[in-house]
Amino acid sequence: MTRLVRSVYFECLHRYENPKWSAEENQKVFGACYTPHGHGHTYKMEVCVSGPIDPVTGMVINLKELDEEINKVIAGVAGKHLNFEVAEFRDSVPTTENLLNYLYERLKLQFKDKVYLEKVRLYENTDLWVDQFEAAT
Repeated sequence: MTRLVRSVYFECLHRYENPKWSAEENQKVFGACYTPHGHGHTYKMEVCVSGPIDPVTGMVINLKELDEEINKVIAGVAGKHLNFEVAEFRDSVPTTENLLNYLYERLKLQFKDKVYLEKVRLYENTDLWVDQFEAAT
């Protein structure tokens, strides 16, 4: 098995808000991340896939196909205000962890029967990131 990692960048906006809470409770729990208009990030996402090297192409997966599949998933969030434009975040807090889960589940579907999705890492900035992967059984 060979591992291939592709890094991509995208931007989107969010605000930390639990819609079931009052403004005071949201402010108390989320502080500066709870603002009326939200704030944006340039996220970096690393997609780690693995599989055998195809003896004809010499690749685990064609990079063009890899990029196309990643871009299909990113298109659902890129340039959007997550709280208002992405249905899954209308009732959940768009934390980096929840955003990664949203992306990971969609990437898993995109790569099903193509390559194994080992791990996805999402950087909110250079000193904050989260990883998602299948737990070992």
